[in-house]
Amino acid sequence: MNNRLGIGLACFALIVNMLYFWYADTLENRYFVLVLIPLAFAVYALIASVVFSVIEIATNKTILKAYIPLAISLITVALIIFFPFRMAKVKTELYLLEKDRMQVVEMVQNGELAVDELGNAQLPAKYNMTSSDGSVFVYQNDEEQVVSFWVFRGMLSGSIELIYSSGDESLIYQKVSAHPIENVKNLKEHWYLVDTDY
Repeated sequence: MNNRLGIGLACFALIVNMLYFWYADTLENRYFVLVLIPLAFAVYALIASVVFSVIEIATNKTILKAYIPLAISLITVALIIFFPFRMAKVKTELYLLEKDRMQVVEMVQNGELAVDELGNAQLPAKYNMTSSDGSVFVYQNDEEQVVSFWVFRGMLSGSIELIYSSGDESLIYQKVSAHPIENVKNLKEHWYLVDTDY
């Protein structure tokens, strides 16, 4: 087998897996069961990469470059297991999407978004990527604002929200009362990462 093909396949598997795990929460929130298709593709690419790597090593035991595809595959596996994709994405988007998210908060404050009786508001297409499922949850919108952008919206399981609070952490504990809060982490002024049991 051509060593270039092995390296190419290993790099392809690395890229596909990194993209899948970076966007896993958004894919699951928007497409639910269909998320298994890109997951299966990513896993298949990694397995194929490992198999081809092992074949390359078996046929060229003395050539050091035959081990490069396997090394790339092992790096891919290590990243999947140990890299904190969710937290890295949250922190990256905290700054990249801050302007858009603040515009959404202002739209909620000004009554420009239709909020249903439960507190859900569907986002316009321009702001769709500010929340993993394309909606926000409004806990409070009067003299104070508590607006949640979904990181992962669980179904009968834990949820993770990026919450804007015009006050401090105590306002979140007052307003997010329907489901017990497991953890609140202040990421920057007014922005909190909140884990709930729902």
